[in-house]
Amino acid sequence: PLDRATLRAAARAWMDDVHDYCTITRWRPDPARAAFNHRLREFRRARPWLRGDLGDGDHFSYRHPTVGSVVFAGWRSGPDGEVVCLVANMEGAPAEVVPADLLPGAPGDGWEAALASPGVDDPQWDTPVRLEDSQGVLFTRR
Repeated sequence: PLDRATLRAAARAWMDDVHDYCTITRWRPDPARAAFNHRLREFRRARPWLRGDLGDGDHFSYRHPTVGSVVFAGWRSGPDGEVVCLVANMEGAPAEVVPADLLPGAPGDGWEAALASPGVDDPQWDTPVRLEDSQGVLFTRR
């Protein structure tokens, strides 16, 4: 039954899981990850239009069916004509995807990888890219 005791037990179990996950001693310094995070932050700061809501020409979805991993894909169009495309495995098993196949309606040609998570080497728009959980690639086109 969905009662107060059941909700409290579920909330406590969730908090215990989060506490275990967030235990700082499980995390080690990772210079490659820190450098990537910095480059990603600078990329977003240079494009303040990414902070706004999706516009009429923007697209965001995930791969259907999920097939054991949740792969998000989409694009945003900037006021200067730049288009930024995201492909990211946000949950689950490693996924091999071809960005162009995930986003057949993406505007234009000439996509170039702008940023890729550590461990994703030389991603290309029209060839398979292997993405582990929490890895992604940003492509840009002018």
